[in-house]
Amino acid sequence: MKAIDPRALKILKAYSPNHPEETSPDDFAYAKRAGLCFDSIKLSHDQSVRWALNEFASCDRNQIADAFLMGVGLNQPRARAGLSAYAVMTHFPAHVFVASPYPYCPICASYEEANVDLSFINACRWTGTIIGREPEILAFYLQQHNAEDFGAPTEAHIRTFIAILDLIAASPDAETPTSLHKKIRKLPGIKISVDESRHFLEALGYSGILQTTEHLGFIYRYHGPAVPSKSHHSDWAYPVDFWIGKDGVNVDAIKYWFSGYPMIASWHNR
Repeated sequence: MKAIDPRALKILKAYSPNHPEETSPDDFAYAKRAGLCFDSIKLSHDQSVRWALNEFASCDRNQIADAFLMGVGLNQPRARAGLSAYAVMTHFPAHVFVASPYPYCPICASYEEANVDLSFINACRWTGTIIGREPEILAFYLQQHNAEDFGAPTEAHIRTFIAILDLIAASPDAETPTSLHKKIRKLPGIKISVDESRHFLEALGYSGILQTTEHLGFIYRYHGPAVPSKSHHSDWAYPVDFWIGKDGVNVDAIKYWFSGYPMIASWHNR
């Protein structure tokens, strides 16, 4: 996994799409040279869909899993980010823009044409999961994953993930994501911010690892923008929003993602 320029990363994380002028031209150019900031581009809906499908076709699921485990063990959110993007793309439909009463496509939520702020999308990528499921976001995440060699996780990285699975499996029936993510932050060896721990659970939801029988992860079914929420006050992503402790860990999804790691694939048999 390549080293990241700390100054460039600080510039990226401070970048605001609503106030791009607050990032000086010199700072933007510096982060751009470091490969973290990007010029905005104009894309049509159909271009975004093709881009996402092409990047997905270039991905290797095992390498997505490798990077995720590296990201867990080293607390590198960008390495974890590919998992949720790949999961959503698993059943993403090839389609053209669909006219509706709304200005965006009812299938994928992308506009017919839009200026795409790639720097903002990359800043979101550093949360560790997708923030929005539009095809241009999925495409960029997977493009960046494909462009970087994250390497292979060590046994220590794998054991860190297993410790998280153990914690989830031991959850009381009434556990919720809100209470669970706080417990994850207290695990020995886990260095993760409040927001990152929330996004981590959301990635497990997208990937089908944390789901319910009624609200399945994206590796089983594509969900468009019109997904339900558990309550009007909930700010958790679908489907982990509906998960509670009694739903446990979806072992089939664990095998889907981590069949190449016997310690993880057979974790539930211990």
